[in-house]
Amino acid sequence: AAGLLLQEALSNPLASPGIMGINSGAGLFVLLAGILVPHMYFARNAAAFAGAMLSALLVFLISRKAGMSKSVIV
Repeated sequence: AAGLLLQEALSNPLASPGIMGINSGAGLFVLLAGILVPHMYFARNAAAFAGAMLSALLVFLISRKAGMSKSVIV
């Protein structure tokens, strides 16, 4: 579902969370949550969501600053 949303939002059939780095951002935040608060299992879901949103935001901000259109982001 995430790939379909990115493909439609960017009008690019090659867009996917793995290529955009969104999966990596979510994984990094889950790892940090596991290290910093290992006893709070529910925090990992929130950390994954926050990491995915932050990495997606960074990708879009960097591409906007570089003057790229939405079809060139991938």
